[in-house]
Amino acid sequence: MTQKKRNILFVIVTLFFFIFTPVVVFYSQGYRFDFNNFEIVKTGAFYFRVVPRDAKISISFQDQLIVEKETSFFFGTLYLENLMPREYKVIVSKDGYHSWEKNLDINPKKVTEANNITLLPKEIELKTIDGALELFNKKEEVIEEVDEDFLACGVNNNNEIVSLTKDGLIKKGGGVMRMKPFEIKEGADYKIYFFNTIVIRENDDFYFLNKDLEYKLVFSSPNDPVLSPDNSKIAYFNDSEIKILFLNNFEQSFLTRVSKKIQDVYWLNSDYLIFSVPGEIKSIEIDNRDKANIVDLEYIDHDSIYFNQKNKKLYVLVGDEVMESKKLLP
Repeated sequence: MTQKKRNILFVIVTLFFFIFTPVVVFYSQGYRFDFNNFEIVKTGAFYFRVVPRDAKISISFQDQLIVEKETSFFFGTLYLENLMPREYKVIVSKDGYHSWEKNLDINPKKVTEANNITLLPKEIELKTIDGALELFNKKEEVIEEVDEDFLACGVNNNNEIVSLTKDGLIKKGGGVMRMKPFEIKEGADYKIYFFNTIVIRENDDFYFLNKDLEYKLVFSSPNDPVLSPDNSKIAYFNDSEIKILFLNNFEQSFLTRVSKKIQDVYWLNSDYLIFSVPGEIKSIEIDNRDKANIVDLEYIDHDSIYFNQKNKKLYVLVGDEVMESKKLLP
């Protein structure tokens, strides 16, 4: 090879190095060229955790499939990186289960998480059982009177009896707690709850004791609120709407509005609710990005439902008969 050819080869190799090395470096750092907007952008990622495991996740953009993979067998998770910043349609599916669908945004240098996805079976297999009517005997817990002038009483997280007196004082263990008395209204009905703090219900109004030891009206509801299994939020509802209250910051989130009267509401887990309306039993997630996924679990005329957190089974009262589902969650 002549010196001239060697020089030409050296120049070509050098040009290739200086041209492609930055491209490789930028690519390895997650940069991509956006042909839609003709610019270089930093990519983002998705992280999913799905129950049950081995679910299929499909990611598409403008009806074009981008990627389709299954969650891991051991943990039910999937991490997808190097995705262009844009809105994607995500579908999570598994044979025999209702699918989950949502439009989610990918932002530069960020991971968009959907780590509490629960797929529910399409067939819940209700069967009539004996000896379960006591599940639907919704009697108030009877607590022996601890004070002759109490208006309401309950048991706190430490199994201590706490009472609200006619003077608006909170008594516990024979002593009076040091806080501003609650203003009692003549003729009003009262209840006391414990949701990480003392909550007093006055008719349909719910007052929470805040950090300043003062009572603040947080929401109104004609029904008893339902505490999530992780004790971090409560669901409250009226005849047509369900809302969520997050107890760490008292932020409220509207969940759904339905045309039929809501009868019963229970937590399936800390991210999903199960509720009933006349002739229908439904489940809904509390992740309301885009829209909350809601599925019809069963169409059946019924009087009431009950979900057992211990065995993860649904019980349906139909007249004098009780029907039991198969296990809805792993």
